[in-house]
Amino acid sequence: MPELNRRQFVIGAACTAFLAGCGRGLSGAGGMNYQVAQGDSLSTVARRSGLSISQIVEANNLRSRHLDVGQRLYLPGVKSMTPTRVFKPEARPAMTKGQNFQLVKRSQWGAQQLRPNHDPMNGIQRLTLHHTSEIPGMMDRSDRELVAAVQRYHQDHQGWADIGYHYIIGRDGQVYEGRPVKVQGAHVGGTRNHHNVGIAAIGDFHRSLPKGKQLAAIEGFLCDQIDRHSISGKQVFGHRELGNTICPGDSLYGWLEDFRRRV
Repeated sequence: MPELNRRQFVIGAACTAFLAGCGRGLSGAGGMNYQVAQGDSLSTVARRSGLSISQIVEANNLRSRHLDVGQRLYLPGVKSMTPTRVFKPEARPAMTKGQNFQLVKRSQWGAQQLRPNHDPMNGIQRLTLHHTSEIPGMMDRSDRELVAAVQRYHQDHQGWADIGYHYIIGRDGQVYEGRPVKVQGAHVGGTRNHHNVGIAAIGDFHRSLPKGKQLAAIEGFLCDQIDRHSISGKQVFGHRELGNTICPGDSLYGWLEDFRRRV
């Protein structure tokens, strides 16, 4: 590894503290040294610092866009970071496991057949929560139509074996079967898909949470999957924890942090 100057250094050791989405920064005359926190990605650090991703990459001589918790980044010209949104959970009744959703089978929403370019799951060890973000024309289309549209895009344009997610949670509070859970998904990339069930909520949940019955379905279904596969709550991730993305959005990720504390 080439020698790094004072502005360009990376700490490889993992940080054991859970920093709840807000890294620790130290301002300097020419910028700030920022410690990467759980849930950070290059896009979120860029948004909060006011820099572009390319400026951060160049300033730190980054060879990969993957950030590790505890890694330090030099942010040139930055004096302070915009705070991460903090989700403040409201008082709520005890979770009702598995009672807040209805499962819609692949045959019921008209799924196309699974194509042969896939690998077996070989056991389930974790869950990853996503949001689909905005889908063109989504306000005028039913959830079933949107699920079918996403599958067509993933198969016909991405060249994948099936829709990338194993389950899609609709605005109607129903859970749609996606890619069969017997095969690996295509939702977080590479080996991170191994033993990993991908669950996506229809919508963009960066600035606001899903509405009542959709959020209830997300909670009920996550509880069902945790019980069904004997998974610890610590093995339920937001997409941003496994890749350089803001998915599943600040609001839904904040809710997920609260869910993991309660589960």
